[in-house]
Amino acid sequence: MAKTEQRFGGDWTIEKLTAVEEYCHQYTTALKRAPDPHRLFRLHFIDAFAGTGYVDIKSGEQAGERVIGSALRALRVVDRAFDRVHLIELNVSKARILRQNIKEHENRAHVVIGDANKETIKICETFDDGDRAVVLFDPASTQLDWSTVEAVANTRRCDVWILFPLGDVRRDLSRRVRPEKDSADGQRLTRILGTDSWYDRYSLVSGPERAEQAGLDPALTNPIAYGGNHWESPGGTDWVLDIYRESLARVFPSDLVLSREMTNSQNSVMFSLLFGCANPRGAQIANRIASGAISKAEREIEQLKHAKENPFLFG
Repeated sequence: MAKTEQRFGGDWTIEKLTAVEEYCHQYTTALKRAPDPHRLFRLHFIDAFAGTGYVDIKSGEQAGERVIGSALRALRVVDRAFDRVHLIELNVSKARILRQNIKEHENRAHVVIGDANKETIKICETFDDGDRAVVLFDPASTQLDWSTVEAVANTRRCDVWILFPLGDVRRDLSRRVRPEKDSADGQRLTRILGTDSWYDRYSLVSGPERAEQAGLDPALTNPIAYGGNHWESPGGTDWVLDIYRESLARVFPSDLVLSREMTNSQNSVMFSLLFGCANPRGAQIANRIASGAISKAEREIEQLKHAKENPFLFG
């Protein structure tokens, strides 16, 4: 097996991988009987940020372990295997390793070296009524453009999983300073969220109000530090995920499925796993399967934690 050259992730990685794999097993089985036994759908899996095929976990309940990544998990779905597995990776070294790791599946899997946003849209543009796809967006940070998500949703043929990098996006949203729309941070937020409505979540707070928020007596506060009005978000930036969900709701015809917020070892929120079905006819079943897959993934993490806390009970 080739070296992974890929070390990152924690419990949220395991939850994501487990949920998506479970969904793929049930999704392909459900479509095995549709639309007609003599004309089955061509099933695709698109991993837009594929990596090398394996992940060495650096934190959480499986820290130090090497786990199979999403690309290879999709390839081990066999009850009704995916007809085509599209693996997109920008990093040439990782793509080379990935090609080695999928070599035995090269009859139906291929690695595309390129930008995930552009290449995903290109693949989806080839779909017709006979195609259905599961698409996974798992960016390392804020590389996923809203325009890509919207284009995939508009195919009405894709079921989409997004590991939303909540922690990274919130770092661009200081509660004390509102980014300008045309600043680098502002443009990046709009590109990711699909709207500039984040700008309106800030309110004008006076110097005395800011002093009171800090637990200080405004009359005794340094006027230089708290002397002027200031745009800020007094309630924090928890609303950023709400904005993203609102954008998703505009392009997905059914309700979204959302996991719990995923935290790191310091209990800081890092990610949220979201699922949207772009095909209105299959949305009810798809959402039920996705909800079950997320619940299964969450239970497995809890079992791992319980086993670590009580090693004698689990041998």
